[in-house]
Amino acid sequence: MSFRSITEKLKHSSLTENLTERCTRENRLTIQGGSRTAKALISSSLAQSVNKPLLIIVSSSEEASRWYSLMNVMGWNNTYIYPTTDSSPYDRSYENSEIIWGQLQLLVDLIAFPDTTNTAIIATERSLQPHLPPFETLKSKCINIRKSAAFDLEKLCHQLTLIGYKRVTTIDQEGTWSRRGDIIDIYPVSCELPCRLEFFGDELDKIKEFDPVTQRSLDVISNINIPPTNFSNMILEALKDKDETYLAKYMGSELIDLIRESIDSPELSGYMGLAWDKPFSLLDYLPQNTCIAIDEREQCLSHGEMWLDNTKLSFEEFYKSSKNSKELKET
Repeated sequence: MSFRSITEKLKHSSLTENLTERCTRENRLTIQGGSRTAKALISSSLAQSVNKPLLIIVSSSEEASRWYSLMNVMGWNNTYIYPTTDSSPYDRSYENSEIIWGQLQLLVDLIAFPDTTNTAIIATERSLQPHLPPFETLKSKCINIRKSAAFDLEKLCHQLTLIGYKRVTTIDQEGTWSRRGDIIDIYPVSCELPCRLEFFGDELDKIKEFDPVTQRSLDVISNINIPPTNFSNMILEALKDKDETYLAKYMGSELIDLIRESIDSPELSGYMGLAWDKPFSLLDYLPQNTCIAIDEREQCLSHGEMWLDNTKLSFEEFYKSSKNSKELKET
């Protein structure tokens, strides 16, 4: 069932006009009671009436999934769920590829298509925590591929390797690429299907999605934006510019050696705060005029406080283990 027509009528109603005016006041608009469907209708109507993107903040991933199903039928052209994890960035198992790739799916679209007027995003309160590289840093690492553009194939292959893609014989999973003469197959981590680039000399003649199982060509597309496979490589690059004495305050010589030799490590995900003075949150990737609705604010605060307490404990353990490793090497 679609609520598009209902949303369309509501956004032109006097009630929505009144609520929109209330949203401009210093005190935030608070609506109590009502079902999730009613909340989705109201928030969608408000945002669409002023042609602004909408960010829904919820308390858990389960709630995000429920909201996503609803927002898909509220008349939005683009609806995203931004995945997050309950893990602390200082946990050794923090960097979950599936979650990172899910985040990149949205972030790449925000970079490539800055017009987010008809976009709705659902995320947990963890998306508001600093956990991303700066916007321009990620943007500079994305490879924009457009039909009819000219490319140096050797340089393109080298760029794919630099941003974390592995060369294979046959494409069958995300984060890989292969080359056969003037044909390059790439499976971007932000896409559901791999794509085939067919060159005529240095000019890109065709871009096609294809089935990784049958290798059969599917839809022809005009462009694709290929992001890095993870954030740790960007952290590595940023840390390489830091003074070694500064790094030695927080990490052992083994990790410093890996950084100097440009060897990526999952452990680097815990050092984003050293790489950049101010890591970004999802908000930093969104326009300033974005409408933000918080569902069950008290629950979000409670989950956020629990996450923060867990993060403080894991940071202490992380810092102690790094310091112990450093002291053992010195002795």
